[in-house]
Amino acid sequence: EKTMVGSPIILLLEGKKEGNVHKLILDVKTRWNSTFYMIDRFLVLSKFVSDVLLKKPLDPEMLTARELQQLRETIKLLRPFEKVTLEISGEKYVVISKIMPLLNCVTIEIESIQPNLDIGIELKRNIIAELKKRFGKIEFLYMIPIATILDPRFKNLHFRDPVACQKAIAEVKKLAKNSVQDTSSTECSSMDEEQKTDNFD
Repeated sequence: EKTMVGSPIILLLEGKKEGNVHKLILDVKTRWNSTFYMIDRFLVLSKFVSDVLLKKPLDPEMLTARELQQLRETIKLLRPFEKVTLEISGEKYVVISKIMPLLNCVTIEIESIQPNLDIGIELKRNIIAELKKRFGKIEFLYMIPIATILDPRFKNLHFRDPVACQKAIAEVKKLAKNSVQDTSSTECSSMDEEQKTDNFD
């Protein structure tokens, strides 16, 4: 399979010069999304790979039409995560208020995908289960929901649980009230100190 990467035959079939052509990609374990990009590129070049393999009977067999469709459904289910990793890695500072919106958008997109083959259906089920397992209680944490509520870009738009949303709003109101009280107490203390100083003079 490695001999297929950048194969001159593929360049010839595409009618493109080297340097202006898509080549097959190998995954790199230390790089995010590399397996995703490898599969995605293979699907793009699958027709050319098939043409090459037809002329090489001793090489590995080409995937069947069903197997290619399984890969397409897999890529479709993984693409939302690729978008999220690009969004996160593209910023110098990822604010905490972005976590819930990103998770919510990924979940909605995954839920909207309707795979037809067993592998795609099972993968979708597993992804949703893992999202719930790892992040299902995130709206009931303390800092993340509050940060999301206070971010004017998101507010309460990305809460999936109304109880968690109301709890976060109540916490924000409580913090605001305590802040006002603390400010008032500080101002009163300052005034008392000033009066004591005046009396001493």
